[in-house]
Order: sequence, then structure tokens, then C-alpha cells
Amino acid sequence: MEVINSTHSFIRFSADAVDSCQDPKVDYCLPVFSQADINFQFIVQGTAAEITALSQPGVAEITMALVTTCGGAPLISFAQKPQRFKISETQLLYTWEHGFPGFPGTVKNSQCFLLQITVGGVNYCSNCFERIIDPCFTSVLEFGNDEDAFGYKYCHGLGASDAEAGNIDCTPTIINFLNQSTLAVPYTAEMKTKYGNVPTIQTWIYDAAGVLTNMNIQATFDAYPPNILNFDFGGPASGIIVIR
Repeated sequence: MEVINSTHSFIRFSADAVDSCQDPKVDYCLPVFSQADINFQFIVQGTAAEITALSQPGVAEITMALVTTCGGAPLISFAQKPQRFKISETQLLYTWEHGFPGFPGTVKNSQCFLLQITVGGVNYCSNCFERIIDPCFTSVLEFGNDEDAFGYKYCHGLGASDAEAGNIDCTPTIINFLNQSTLAVPYTAEMKTKYGNVPTIQTWIYDAAGVLTNMNIQATFDAYPPNILNFDFGGPASGIIVIR
């Protein structure tokens, strides 16, 4: 197994230095002022059997801590757990929204440290952080989206308690259509369990160049929660519908 992150994430689990458009590349410690400064995502990737085992409810599959050296004694071991979502047969998405609990009273000013994730007894450590007590000349950058973008994954319409239990599967349902003007898609009980009462739906249609394009076509519901998802493409069209 391995821990991976978006190429756009400030928190990285590789040894690569940050590409600063200078030579040599710069490796630096990210400043952390408040324990609420840090929220992030990461993905655990493994075989289908490993991911199935990790996604079982109640499995204490990972631990997270702050350390000064990878594999060293923890400065803080977090009791909190990230939410987890199965996004493919070989990947589990984890979202961490707890910040660094206990960070101000444990990490000293100007002290450098790492975030350590332990999966199956193997330690994966992040790039370096540094505690600061003066927030001048710093900014907190926050990113969000209504759909998967820039390497970040989102699961919509799901309860946090279900996600923490590990029994949520966020793999999308993809429906292909060919030369259809309208389409009625049954929204099954299995889909309701998987995606909630208000799913996220995208309609992608092949343009004249044969490229799939998001046409922002909205589905209409027959009821709430829906039993049928109805689509009007405005004329014969081919493409895919993605339900999350």
C-alpha cells in the first residue's frame, strides 16, 4: 500500500522538493499558527483485497501523529479519525478536518515537525511544518468545489457518521447513452443508499470534435427522494451521465 496526495496539495507524502521555478528546488517547512490551520485529503492505494479489508466498518486501519523524525516517538497521537470513502476498488479517500488538536500546548515556537500516517504498520511522513506564534506575513489558503477537481475528491450527500464507520462507497455510477433526445434513469434503492436523496449529477456530451463536454444539463426528479432521473438533451446526443 501507499499514501498519495493531490499534486496541488500543500501537504505531500513524497520526498520531492517544492518546484519553486528556481534552481535548485526549495525544500521548506510550512508555517502553522493555529491548530485549525490544517485540513487536507489523502488517498491510501493498494490491492483490491487490501482496500476491501481497510474499508470494513470498525477497522482501526490507520493512526495519525505529529513527530520530529519519521518513525520517532510521537509529539501528539491523534485520537480523532479522518472520514473515509471508497472511491475505487483500489483506493480509499481520507478527509481530515480536525486540524492539529493539542498542537499549541505541545509543539514549541519555531519547532519543526512532520505529520505521520501509519497504515498496516508502515509509516508515511509528510513534508516539514514549523510552528509560528506570529502570524504576520502569512495567509491561510482554502479550497473547495462542488465536484471533483484538481486532484481533489468529494463525496456528496453523505452523513459524517456513515463515513467514519467506513461503510460508504463513493465510486460513481456512469451511464452511457447513444443518440438519445431524452432519457429516464431509475434511481434505485441501492443508489439512494450510496449517494443520498439528492445525488450530484453531471451530463457529458460528445461535441462535434468527439470530445466529452460538460453541458450543465440538469436532471429533473419525479419525486423527493427521486425514483426516476429525467434528462432532456435538446435533441439527439451521445455521451455519459455521472452520478455521485
